[in-house]
Amino acid sequence: MSELDFRQRLHRWYILFPLASVIRTLLPALALLLVRVMGDNPFPPVFWLWSSLSLVVTLILLLLYGWRRWRRFTYELKPDKLLIQKGVWFREEQSIYIARIHSVHVEQPLLQRLLGLAQIKIETSGKNEDGGKLPAISKPEARKLQLWLQEPRHVQAEEESAGTLFPGNEQPEPQPPENQAGQQASSPGEVKARSVLLRVTPGRLLLAALTSSNFSLALAFLAAIGSLADDVLPDPLYNRLFREAGQLLSGSWITAAAAAFILAWLLSAILYTVQYAGFTVERAGRQIVVTRGLLERKELIFSPERVQAVTVKEGLLRQPFRYSEVRLHVLTSGDDKQLVLHPMLRLSEVNSLMNSIVPQFQAQTIDTTPPRRALWLYIRSDAMLAAALSAGCIWIFEDLGLWSLLLLPLSLLHAIWAFHDAGMSLHEKQLTLRTRRLARHTRYVRRPQVVSFTVRSTRAQRKRRLRSFHVSLLSSQYDGKILGMEQEEVERVRQWFMKLEDTERNFCGEIKL
Repeated sequence: MSELDFRQRLHRWYILFPLASVIRTLLPALALLLVRVMGDNPFPPVFWLWSSLSLVVTLILLLLYGWRRWRRFTYELKPDKLLIQKGVWFREEQSIYIARIHSVHVEQPLLQRLLGLAQIKIETSGKNEDGGKLPAISKPEARKLQLWLQEPRHVQAEEESAGTLFPGNEQPEPQPPENQAGQQASSPGEVKARSVLLRVTPGRLLLAALTSSNFSLALAFLAAIGSLADDVLPDPLYNRLFREAGQLLSGSWITAAAAAFILAWLLSAILYTVQYAGFTVERAGRQIVVTRGLLERKELIFSPERVQAVTVKEGLLRQPFRYSEVRLHVLTSGDDKQLVLHPMLRLSEVNSLMNSIVPQFQAQTIDTTPPRRALWLYIRSDAMLAAALSAGCIWIFEDLGLWSLLLLPLSLLHAIWAFHDAGMSLHEKQLTLRTRRLARHTRYVRRPQVVSFTVRSTRAQRKRRLRSFHVSLLSSQYDGKILGMEQEEVERVRQWFMKLEDTERNFCGEIKL
């Protein structure tokens, strides 16, 4: 075991990171300087002299600081933990025990990709922004370290305490005795062969981008452009644009809104393609490796046993053609616990994909739906929201806001649609829930991962023998909620949740009525 103890430093390019960080921060100021130079009022020569001297001194100081930080940043791989030591002014030492690691990310942000490097982010049960990060190592070394940190021998103890996550109480294949005891561990220099499970073609990825409604990417990009324009554009030009926009007629506003929607749709498609370019899923031993990204390459490796739930999302543009997006809820300590397993897949192929990657889950069909007397629950919530939006639009835009009354019949159609799509099914240890907002979501969750089961009802619901329930997991982004089910069906789910075996006790949560 002593041959695993070795201390290494990051790549020498790490010396340039403080300089790159300062340049990125000063980009708006550099843009303003360029606008001033190209204008009618250039800076005097003395300004350029002092600016050049300041630039040289700052460059030297940043390089010295980067060199010192590189010298003080070391990591040491021990048999049971990863030891990271860093700090220029204050020495910091962090021990990351390998048995507690949930997931290991290999990422290539733009700077690392330009330099041919990678960074490793290690996530454990505790949350630390920068502690479990190696920001600049070579790509081959990052891949070797990533695979070694998540070998099955390190997570075996947690698997035994968490209980089996496979259907039919099947235990994972036993490891060799030397691995179980932690002896004769493989060196991080050994790389396991990878087998490709799926690779998304560029044509399929472009189709997925055009049929997705991920406008958050476009809104974030436009917000960044707007912030930069506010800093760079001269104030008279900026104010003139706002004045001309306020003088547009109502028809022009509708045309501008339609043009903005089309622009946001195309921009979101482009950003989606850049984000998921080169999407590949591979198997390395018992681990699954997901790789994606064009400008910023990201690689996530995880154990299938750590998957808490599976979500199949059918967007409005995909549902008529029977296509969907498959997401996994993986147990990590990061903010984003959802992982895209396939950006665009036929519904008929979802079950085979789950069997090959997360065999403990099965794509079960919905066999229980809300009764007709529960339709008012869906209409009530949608109608209240539509009425509030219409009142706000009429108060702000006056006559033009009357067009918002069209939201009322649209909300009625959406409520009926959501009511017909809602449903659930129970199959041994798996619960399947289907709901609709704009897109239709089918969620598969197994009983060991459920931490709480909450039943809610109003007096009107109890008179009609209706109940709503909510299933919670450790993953904060999982939303397992369904409205207006028969009281007997909700009781059946409650009994299913209470039927916990000894191997599932560690995941047991609470029941709220």
